[in-house]
Amino acid sequence: MDRPVGVNRRGVVVLFVLTLVGAVSQAEAVFSGDVGTGSFVLFVAFSIASVVLLWQLFEHNRPAEK
Repeated sequence: MDRPVGVNRRGVVVLFVLTLVGAVSQAEAVFSGDVGTGSFVLFVAFSIASVVLLWQLFEHNRPAEK
């Protein structure tokens, strides 16, 4: 039986949710007033990772070109 080639959709969804939760938790620390460099770096990293994973999900749902 052939296995599908590419990214596992369920794994991408789980990673997207985890990075989104991480971005929200870091945003709370960043926008509370006393900004630490570590919190800001983590917020940016989680945000970028969330966008990349969301893009991967949309690319995975796109129909194949003929």
